[in-house]
Formats: sequence, C-alpha cells, structure tokens
Amino acid sequence: MLRKLIVGSNSKFLGTAVKIILVRLKIGRLGEKSHYPYRVRVILAESVPQVPFVSDELIQSDLISIMIPCVEKDLPFLPTCIEGVNRNVQNSIDKISVITNCPELVRSVVGPKIEIITEVDFLPKSIRTFISDNIPKSIQGWVTKQIIVMYFAYESVLDGVLTIDADTILLSPRKFLNGEKQVIIPVVEYAYHDAITSHKTWKTSGISLGISFKAHHMLMKPKVVREMFDSLGGFERGSLDWLSSTLNAEWLPFSEFHSYATWILNRYPDQVELARWGNVRASRSIMETNLYAEKPIQLYDFIENYFPTYNSVSFHHYLPDDFVELKKS
Repeated sequence: MLRKLIVGSNSKFLGTAVKIILVRLKIGRLGEKSHYPYRVRVILAESVPQVPFVSDELIQSDLISIMIPCVEKDLPFLPTCIEGVNRNVQNSIDKISVITNCPELVRSVVGPKIEIITEVDFLPKSIRTFISDNIPKSIQGWVTKQIIVMYFAYESVLDGVLTIDADTILLSPRKFLNGEKQVIIPVVEYAYHDAITSHKTWKTSGISLGISFKAHHMLMKPKVVREMFDSLGGFERGSLDWLSSTLNAEWLPFSEFHSYATWILNRYPDQVELARWGNVRASRSIMETNLYAEKPIQLYDFIENYFPTYNSVSFHHYLPDDFVELKKS
C-alpha cells in the first residue's frame, strides 16, 4: 500500500529528497563498487515524480535538438522512435538528427525533414585511431556511439540535446529542459564499471552516487558537456582520458549517460530534477506481425496500447522471443 502511494504521488518533494540523499551521501566515497542495494534502488527510483515540471513552472520553451544513433539492426523501429519524440517531447525541437553507419538505408525509412549524419569520420581522427587500436573489435561500434553522443552535444549551440536510442519509444509527454533545470532519470539496474570509469576520469566530479542513470535516453546541456571535457583539456584529450579509463586487466565498459548524470549531479545538483524512468524491455517478436505491415503512426498506437502504464519501451535485439519485462520502476 505504501509503495503504491509513493509511486502514485508524483511528489516533487520526494524527488528533491532523493536527490539530496544521493548527492549528500555520495556513497562511492566508501569504495569503487559501493552502491545502494537493489531494494533501496527500487525505492529511490520509484519515489521521484513522473512530471517534475508542473504547468505553472514552465517558464519558457527551451530549444533543443534530438539526436538518434541508429545502426542497421534498429532501422525497423527508427520511424516509430521519431514518432514517439514528436508526440511526447514538450520542448521546442530545432531539428531531429540521425547519426548512422548506413545513411542510405536510413534515408529510405525517414522523411526529408530528418537530418542524416554519416558516422564515418564524424569524430576527430585521434579518437577513431585510439578506439581502433585499443578497444576490443567486437564492441568498437558501441564505444564509438557513446563518444559520438558526447561530441554531438559538445558541438551544439542549442540549450539542450536529447539523445534517444533508436530501439526506444517514448510513450508519455515530458519536458526535459526548463530554463537552467533539466530532467535526469535514475534507474534500478546498477553497473559498477560505469561508476569506476566515470570516477577515474573526472575524479571528485565523477564520484558515484550509488545509483545508475542509463535510461536509454537523456537530455544533455551542451554547455555542461563542454565544461566536462574542457576540464580535461578539451574534447579530444578528455575523450582519450575517458577511453583510457576502460583499459584494465579486463576491459571495463563505460556509459555516456551515466557519466554525464553523475557529473552534473556532483557539480550542479540545483540544475537537476529527478524523474521516474518507467521503462519496459520487450522482445521484438512481440511487434513482429505489426513491424513491417503498419505505418509508423499505426505501429506507435499499437505499442502505446500494448504498454499503457509505461513512459517508454525498449525493443533490444538481444532479448529472447516473447520476452516482456513488466517492471514498475
């Protein structure tokens, strides 16, 4: 009963309290792998509000851009991902950009208003060379994607850049940036290696808060991203430091979303409002009969009706057939 009251409260007070707990305690100071137990992470993630910016606080319509990284395996969901953005992002959108290693295929499934950026040569050569020489070949594309997300935001002149994975569909309206304040989404899963690599790279500004922030989409403020990397000597030098933090006896994964969220919460907690994730992971086989037969808007309506109580759904390619993870966080 208490849990239901907390989840349904949409309390900004509770969201502020959770933020204070995370920032004040910074339990990563207790050791590299220190974090909140699973049950505590569930309580923390479910206590934050669904809608952190209430209507009378929407002081301006901050201009943002949308960046969607997309590889070929996610192409079937790309038009519906874009439809979810158009229906649910309440900020003014300057443009939607898709960065991809298959530009011609992307062009065949999206409209003319979508900017298509070819991934090859997008990053500075020194970063591409480092990845090629040092990162396990099987994950070089995944690592490159995360550096690209940061570089796109670093180079932006807008108020914010909302990055969303192409296999993730937004289902609920939300404003992500309101003046100086932005939404950050804590999640239940915890990846200690993301905390280690963030801390090694940004030191006290990257110290773990004991919870993760890999929500498959995130708003980044370009001026904050520039400050992050300029504190390390610029984007190229900072990216090489960040990449180097993964090189250990056993390669450690890292996360652009987690690093950004940890950094801004450590440095500028007053600029952050925590919001509920409410994401569900689902197998692509569930959508199989509708994926190729329906138009994007019709497919979106089908997904929205299939998952009526969630904020987003992620159709990861690695999930087994008929898998649906109906979680409450």
